[in-house]
Amino acid sequence: MIHVFDDYYIDADEYQYILKQDMHRKDKKNNDVYKAISYHKTIYNALWNLRDKTHREITSGNDIELAEALRMISDADSEMTDIMKKAIPESEW
Repeated sequence: MIHVFDDYYIDADEYQYILKQDMHRKDKKNNDVYKAISYHKTIYNALWNLRDKTHREITSGNDIELAEALRMISDADSEMTDIMKKAIPESEW
């Protein structure tokens, strides 16, 4: 499983990549519990979905001005771009 940032991880099985969120609790066997957020054909799609999810979280339930929302989204985009640049050659995204 790949740690992306904060509580978000990307896992995979033989068919897909799975974007997961750490729920900060243990199951009966004392294993960490993760919530599957979405399923993807490529790791790049999983990362872009996480980017979009971050955008929705910024605007959902917040009463903020457009300028502030755009600044927060831009900051989130910069963070995701930095993560992707460290992990993936730019020619592949």
